[in-house]
Amino acid sequence: MTYWDAIKVLHKHLLLSDRRSLKWKANTLAKFFYYVLAIIFCGYLGLMAMVFATMAREENTAGYQFVFFILPPLLILDYVIRTGFNQKTILLVRPYLLLPIPKYASVDYLIIREVTRLYNLSWFFFIIPFGILSGIGHQGIGFMIGYTVICYLFFLINGLFFLLTQTLTTRHSLCWLLPAGVYTLLTVPPFLTDFLGNKADFYSQLGYNMATHSLPTRAILLLILVLLAFINRKIIFRYVYEEQFNGEKSKANTNLHLTFLEHFHETGEFLKLEVRSIMRNKNIRKAFFMGTLAVIIYSCLIIFNNDVDLNTNSFYLTYSFSIYGVTILSKIMCYEGNYMECLIMQRKSIYQLLLAKYYFYSVLQIIPFLVFLPAVFMGRLSFWTLLSYALFATGACYFILFQMAIYNKVAIPLNQSLTGKTRSETPYIHIFVTTGVLLVPLLPIVIGNKLLKMPTATNLVMALIGLFFIATHQLWIAQICRKMEKRKYEQLEGFRTSR
Repeated sequence: MTYWDAIKVLHKHLLLSDRRSLKWKANTLAKFFYYVLAIIFCGYLGLMAMVFATMAREENTAGYQFVFFILPPLLILDYVIRTGFNQKTILLVRPYLLLPIPKYASVDYLIIREVTRLYNLSWFFFIIPFGILSGIGHQGIGFMIGYTVICYLFFLINGLFFLLTQTLTTRHSLCWLLPAGVYTLLTVPPFLTDFLGNKADFYSQLGYNMATHSLPTRAILLLILVLLAFINRKIIFRYVYEEQFNGEKSKANTNLHLTFLEHFHETGEFLKLEVRSIMRNKNIRKAFFMGTLAVIIYSCLIIFNNDVDLNTNSFYLTYSFSIYGVTILSKIMCYEGNYMECLIMQRKSIYQLLLAKYYFYSVLQIIPFLVFLPAVFMGRLSFWTLLSYALFATGACYFILFQMAIYNKVAIPLNQSLTGKTRSETPYIHIFVTTGVLLVPLLPIVIGNKLLKMPTATNLVMALIGLFFIATHQLWIAQICRKMEKRKYEQLEGFRTSR
């Protein structure tokens, strides 16, 4: 089999895996809204193009100069969008590695797929309208084509850079410093170099040079694109090969007994399971540490930023108290899907498991609460505001997230990050549920803080809503278990198929 024949077969297999996936017929409504959001996103890009083109005309700045001044923020936005809506492409690569096909074919297909994603084409809704409205198109069709190709190459390079960083961060969380450092370097030079004068001059001059030397610029960008593709090829293949054949080196760890949890009987045993899941399973542990890091960052932003207003504080608090739920509880039962048969053998084991999860992640709310206490002592936050958000997240937000236990039926590997049987670990419904959890607190916040100008009453209402769901947690967890019982065989089939 030739190289391109292997690529075609891989493409055919991936299309078939899409159609045979459990999520192909499930979440139909969620997929519909996902496509609607994609159309809205393209519309927003066009609106951004109109706004920035108007700004360029008002400042008497050439369009090709202005677009390169705003390019670094656009690349950061592109990276954030890819991170938020990324569905990891996980291939069962072991058969392909054993077959007599070019060994890099499966990895190369991942890179080709990233470059040819339809999402990349969505940026044309910004690039082309901005070029026409800002006057770039008036300088000739050749100039317009050159500008469009250069901008598109930047986003393709950003996509491969995203793929590289996502691969590296599956092994080491410290690799998040790589994108942080790169995007900091892109935005810092205009603000720190004294000899540049106006902060826009640096990228404006860069844009002018690129526009006047279009062919060399395209050649350099293509060279960078090829170099990133080569680096991705080597690193992804190495990680996949090690994960499939070498495994991870076992470490001699002292067994943590957690004997004090035995006082809670069966629930205590499941509490031990939650603690050991974070300690022993790489994917859950990584989600926990990344969530904790995000909480610390948001706390520092409130403490050290004097310009933070009430609305910004509301966002930081909402995200921080929901972070463990959004990253871990939104996939509730997906990790347990690897041993679901063992759980259903015991009567009321699912109820005890969900009860233990609720208690465990409620206790974890102490972490963001303690992290934000310095902001309270410095007068940046009210203690009652902090308490109300903690209660609301523990009650109302967790109530929404625990509903996912009814609908999740795709098992997620506990340790594997790059390989596995399921191609995507994030069904469309997860995106909307997690987004809803972050948007739910906005209703009382907008009504109480903005419209009625009564922040104290808002905090009281949020605390009471949270306390209601906390007080009734056994009732709605039991209701979830009854619904899961009705869907038991459907979920078992889904977990078995996706393992």
